[in-house]
Amino acid sequence: MEMTKKIFHWSAGSVVLLLLDYCLLCSC
Repeated sequence: MEMTKKIFHWSAGSVVLLLLDYCLLCSC
């Protein structure tokens, strides 16, 4: 259970970072 939560949290965090990078590139 904990491993699944960690993996889900990590994947969600990476997706957020990708979206932030995408927004920064678009603003530039």
